[in-house]
Amino acid sequence: MESTVLVDSEVQSEVDRFVSLKLYTDGNPVEQAERHQRLQKETFNSVALPFFAFYDSTGQLAKTFQGTADKQQFLELLRSVK
Repeated sequence: MESTVLVDSEVQSEVDRFVSLKLYTDGNPVEQAERHQRLQKETFNSVALPFFAFYDSTGQLAKTFQGTADKQQFLELLRSVK
């Protein structure tokens, strides 16, 4: 999704409404990836890739999404988060 859906200009326009944070749970350095995996597992009870978590302006978890989506599906997801 990172090289397809997320680079689309319409998707980017919606993504720009959010503060983005990337947590890499695979790759190098391995120790860091493993720490990030534990954090994802402890916080969201999931180690799925990709995994998206959306928080509202008060810091409350609003929605999560795991797996892949096409452009339209992801736009619907983004637009559903208020």
